[in-house]
Amino acid sequence: MAVEFRASSGVSTTSVSTTNVTVPAGTQTGDLVLIGHAMAASSSSRTVTWPSGFTELGVAEASGHGSRVAWKIATSSELGGATLSISVVGGAVKQAIVLTTVTGTHQTTPLNQWAKSGATNG
Repeated sequence: MAVEFRASSGVSTTSVSTTNVTVPAGTQTGDLVLIGHAMAASSSSRTVTWPSGFTELGVAEASGHGSRVAWKIATSSELGGATLSISVVGGAVKQAIVLTTVTGTHQTTPLNQWAKSGATNG
């Protein structure tokens, strides 16, 4: 099976500590779920609590703004229409979240660790 984009959804907020994002319709068990999270605050002053089972892939920071990426292979908890909550520990902050699902990836090692100047692996 070829690796293919399935769907995506997103949300942006004003100053909050917990943000909900809806898993896009059509997401199935076994899809790769990627969450990109950006916040208008330093990553070193705030941490992110991901939904259960998600693995943080990396963190990047520029000009006092932080971004992170996490992933998980979808189970029955992440099917289309499900709501996932992402919390920021350390205070309310503006956030933007994009959730993307991909089909056809390897089920145990779907990603290689990424390398970016200034990034740290989670």
